[in-house]
Amino acid sequence: MALTLAAGGQNFTPSIQMSNRLEYQLPDDIKEDELFTNIFDLSVIINDFEAGLRLNHYQPADNVGALDTVSQRYFQYQHDWLKIRIGNFYKRVGKGLSFHAFEKQDIALDRVKQSFIVDNNVDGVLFDITLDKFELSALSGRPGWLDATFVKGGEFYYIPWDWLNIGTNYIKVTESASGVINSELSSGLLEISRGVFGFYGEYVNKSVPEDFRHKKGNATYLSSNVLFGNFGLSLEYKNYYHFENSYSTPPTLVREHFITLLNRQSHLVHADGETGFQMEAFYSPTWTTSLVLNYSRASSDYGYDVFDYSEIYAEFKQDIGSLFSVKLVADQMEDGFAFIDPSRTGAMELDCFINDKHSILFDFQYQHVRKAVRNYESKSINRLFLVSYSLSRRLSFTIQHENSSEPSLQKSEWTAVNLNLSIGQRHDLNLFYGERRAGKACSGGVCLPLPAFEGFELRLVS
Repeated sequence: MALTLAAGGQNFTPSIQMSNRLEYQLPDDIKEDELFTNIFDLSVIINDFEAGLRLNHYQPADNVGALDTVSQRYFQYQHDWLKIRIGNFYKRVGKGLSFHAFEKQDIALDRVKQSFIVDNNVDGVLFDITLDKFELSALSGRPGWLDATFVKGGEFYYIPWDWLNIGTNYIKVTESASGVINSELSSGLLEISRGVFGFYGEYVNKSVPEDFRHKKGNATYLSSNVLFGNFGLSLEYKNYYHFENSYSTPPTLVREHFITLLNRQSHLVHADGETGFQMEAFYSPTWTTSLVLNYSRASSDYGYDVFDYSEIYAEFKQDIGSLFSVKLVADQMEDGFAFIDPSRTGAMELDCFINDKHSILFDFQYQHVRKAVRNYESKSINRLFLVSYSLSRRLSFTIQHENSSEPSLQKSEWTAVNLNLSIGQRHDLNLFYGERRAGKACSGGVCLPLPAFEGFELRLVS
């Protein structure tokens, strides 16, 4: 929506942008709460100026405890090389080792979107300067997801050539009520991108006051990649020591899985004492064939014991003419802290393209898990079968069935149907009915526990 105004000989063109996310959950069990949540974002842009707010509504069952809040509001000026924002903002410093304020709203597992809401924003001031050879950011404010905490600092980058980036950053975290320093983080980083070769390295030192609550620590992250025609190789290394905190997200060096059974078992990084690496190779001999191999390994020191993690992942994808596409996945994972020794997973996806508009997906996953705790051993099998029909990427209807022999679960089978519908160009509707297994879901190094659910869900994003 735009409207042109004139004042003092100058034209002002306001632009109004709105988005809304509505979620409704109706459990089959009448003893459980019926839930309704709504997130509404509004921003107004006039030339170089922008203002916005977010309204949140939460409605439990029986109209008890309804909550309406203005969860975000901001004012921003941006012109050429300068940006100033007052209010709520998101910011990643470096690769997220020193500080990371971010938002997530969805995760797509087996091509089915699920609600995955994380809103880690900062309420304060953000200042950015971007020039040809220099970049500077400064921030100060209160992280909304941390109680009685205040953060301030910034980052600086010098870019002498297009292929070289040299940077440093500083973050200071304090208890806002008392002003006591929790930690101070300072880092140096180097980034090179030259032809087929890329490299990134960052070291962060964490200094703390001399008291029993905090420990000095550091974090090292290195990555490199090389690309030769149809072949690509990437290597990553991590070394985290006394670096566990709630205001940063160090790179996990764990492959992010969008297959349900593999995603549910993602390794949780122990930043207080973990070293490891990840390597991945990609090869595509033809435009219809691709192969991915990934190997990751880590050692986590908890003080009282050391736990090892390793995972081998292989993926093969082949297009067969214009009618079929098949993807095969094999994975073996061992995680000492989760007592998994080992977990072996196989998956097959078959896409059948009926014509330009209609397609059917068949997805089958099989997983064998062995857990060993001291002298106790248990074995379980997980299976997931999914059939999905899609129409021109505007409509998809999915039937999913999962079963498990894991003894700790209260149920052994879960069945659900899911409908995704794009309405026009601006609305996405998701309907879910059935049963969902409890477990964790992980995205971008962040894992959330998902409770078991049985009933009806509706999500509308506009």
